[in-house]
Order: sequence, then structure tokens, then C-alpha cells
Amino acid sequence: MTNNNVLSFDHVSFSYKGKKQEKSVLILDKLSITIRSGEFVSLLGPSGSGKSTIFRLITGLEQPTKGTIALYGKEETKRLGKVGYMPQQDMLLDWRNILDNAFLPLEINGFTKKNKKDYVLRLLEEFGLKGYENNYPHQLSGGMRQRVSFLRAMLGGGNLLLLDEPFSALDAVTRLSMQEWLLEQWEKLEKTVIFITHDVDEALFLSDRVFLFSQSPLTTFKEIQVPLSRPRKVEDLLSPELTKIKSDLLHELRQQVKL
Repeated sequence: MTNNNVLSFDHVSFSYKGKKQEKSVLILDKLSITIRSGEFVSLLGPSGSGKSTIFRLITGLEQPTKGTIALYGKEETKRLGKVGYMPQQDMLLDWRNILDNAFLPLEINGFTKKNKKDYVLRLLEEFGLKGYENNYPHQLSGGMRQRVSFLRAMLGGGNLLLLDEPFSALDAVTRLSMQEWLLEQWEKLEKTVIFITHDVDEALFLSDRVFLFSQSPLTTFKEIQVPLSRPRKVEDLLSPELTKIKSDLLHELRQQVKL
């Protein structure tokens, strides 16, 4: 039987130990998560609830204190380079043009422009960036820069993409446009996406499932199955069912905020 899971945490625990702390701080405690192939899952919760720690564990920048992490159905301790990662800031290199920025992950993996340039140029065209390949990051809008960042994440890993609040710095109109664009690319590329956000509307609009994190250390979480078919329109969020789900999520998030 084929394993359809792209990512699995099996009773994963993780602790941070700061320089001035005598004791370790437990962040995750026997946490189990399963992400299926082709899903779009959002992680929603207050700052400090463990979302970024989960990303660091998935990418291999950190290792669990206890438990195991599996990618594509196989337990993996060496995960660096096996998933794509898009940070909150686009992190484009100012001194490299857009083609060279997009090409960076392939370059790191030993490819040369000679055998991959046409492939990257085709992707830039598909991402609405044709004619901008020789421009530099400062010459692009915020939304265009994020498209390049997403392309770089896609080229840098396998079928799993981790997106860490990629649209939080954009204005409201551009952010909505980028959400719609991201869904189009996700459906076309058939990737699996895990998306960190603090925005309830964004989580509900984009996701198949939303994981709401609250307790610390993180042991369990509330899972919300989003009852929307695809393709989606922003107006779908105005349905009574979604309005109720949004209201419940906002209430739970408010309860977690310490004033």
C-alpha cells in the first residue's frame, strides 16, 4: 500500500536552551502531525506557539529531542535541501538580477545556467515575470518580488513547500491578489504547502485544513477542515458557515492573547 503522507511528526519533542537559561524550555511535547500529498495546510496561532519551530524542524535546521520526522514516507534525519522554504521577507539578493536570484537554489545544487537557463526562463514567464529577468529586486513591486521568492522556494526543494507569512508585508489589495495567484500556482504545480499565518481570513481562504495552536508547550492542536470546494472566490468567506468558523477562531485566538 502506497504511503500518501508527505510529512509525519511522530511524538516529536523539542526544547530550546538559551545562553542565559539554566534549564531548557520545552516548545513541543510529543507532538504528532500528518500532512498528505497535495494538501494546503495553514498553521494558525499566536507568536511563540511553536509554528516557526516546526518549520525549522521540517527543514532540518533543528533536530527533535525525541520522536521522529518522516518525509515522503521515510524517516529522515538529514532533511536540508529536501523541502522548499519561503521566508516572510523575500530575501532576494540586491546585487543579482531576477534570473540569477531565481537560479540560486539550482546553482547551490550544482547546476549551471547552460543546462537550466531555459527552464528557469520558462518558469519566470509562467509566473508573470517575462521581461523582468534582467531587472534587479529594487525595480520590482512587492508582489513581484514575492513571486520570485516563491519560484526560488519551489526550485530549492521537493514537493513540500513551507511558506512563512509570505504576504504579511504587502498592502491589502496586493495581498489578496497574491493569495489568488498562489492558489493558481499550487493547483497547477500539484505541490504540498504548509503555510504560517496570523490572518484567519487568509488561512480559511487558502487551506484544506487549518491547525490552530494554543497551548505551550505544544502537545495537541485543534484541526479545522475548511468546508469550501475549489476553485474558490473571496466571496465564499461570506457564507454563514465560514462566518461562524471565523468567529469561533477569532474568539479562541483572543483568549490566548495575554494583555
